[in-house]
Amino acid sequence: MCAIALAAAYVCVKVVGWEGIGQTLGFGSGRVEIERPFELLSVTISLRQSDGIFDGQEERHLDVRTLYTIRGVQGLSATSDAMTKRYTKSDAREVRPWRGTVEEAVKSVGPTNRETIARFGIEPGEVKSLVFGSEVVFDLPFTAGDTRRAIRDIVTLGPGEAWWGYPNHHGMTIPVVTIIIESPTNDLELTGERPAFRVLADGSVDHKKASVGPPVASAGTEAIWASWRDVREDELVAFRYKWGPRK
Repeated sequence: MCAIALAAAYVCVKVVGWEGIGQTLGFGSGRVEIERPFELLSVTISLRQSDGIFDGQEERHLDVRTLYTIRGVQGLSATSDAMTKRYTKSDAREVRPWRGTVEEAVKSVGPTNRETIARFGIEPGEVKSLVFGSEVVFDLPFTAGDTRRAIRDIVTLGPGEAWWGYPNHHGMTIPVVTIIIESPTNDLELTGERPAFRVLADGSVDHKKASVGPPVASAGTEAIWASWRDVREDELVAFRYKWGPRK
């Protein structure tokens, strides 16, 4: 998980025992053939986008929460280094940590990135929900140009357009991935005839297997979402959107 100050922040996650997570859009999992300690049942990314004056500065705050639903396979002890998580957003002013539902040990940290190791246990067959998050801060106003290329030059974004995505570097197929963006200060709108898509491992783009809401023709909403099924290893799912002042 990632276009000028309009792009997405990403979280990359690696299951313990699996190597080569790749950076943002790097890809290349280099899987090690061992028993998986757990499997992913679903990933849900929820974002709250707020524009306003904070301490005298015009800013955009993105509160990012990622919910993982997992089921134990091999199992893990309670003190296991179970997941490595990387948050990065090079064009943000700051990425701030947010304490999730399990212990996280800081591996590395910088103004616009941080990497942590999540520690938790799970029994074989046990289903567990994990929540992680961060706050991403941007300076306003944005100074976006005209059209620009994004996502490894696959997508062309127009003025005022952004995108958000999730790369699957888990070494397994994720049955369901859902991304939701809501805002108390902006009207949001999905853009393009086919706003949701997936970038396959070979670099090709698939627009077919995605659900979105509300309809693309519906502008000025407080929340937009997209959902994909059976997201395979090294695939990236994403959608494009734009925003404007709340009417």
